[in-house]
Amino acid sequence: MKFRQAGFTLVELMITVAIIGIITAVALPKYQGYIVQSADKACLAEVKVYIVTAIAALDNGDAPVAASPVACQTIDTAVDLVSAVTATPKEPGTGSIACTLNNGSRCVLTPGT
Repeated sequence: MKFRQAGFTLVELMITVAIIGIITAVALPKYQGYIVQSADKACLAEVKVYIVTAIAALDNGDAPVAASPVACQTIDTAVDLVSAVTATPKEPGTGSIACTLNNGSRCVLTPGT
């Protein structure tokens, strides 16, 4: 009676490890780029929500609440909130956000380097 050994050979395992290494080398830079983009866009969304809330408060005759950033490092507002709002995303975000409110709310995300 012959017994057959079950399993993988060393060559098969080495080829599999090499393929996984190549896939990782290609995918990792893309993944890091997506992380930066998501941090920038999360801050952009936070600034837009803050602006809508502040404009609604001004419409009601109330003073706008101070910004309490979560996804942004800083949210800088003008004294009257009418001219501009700028923000900086938290790490790993590298962009900057500038919103002009004179002719409606328009926020622009400028990607970093």
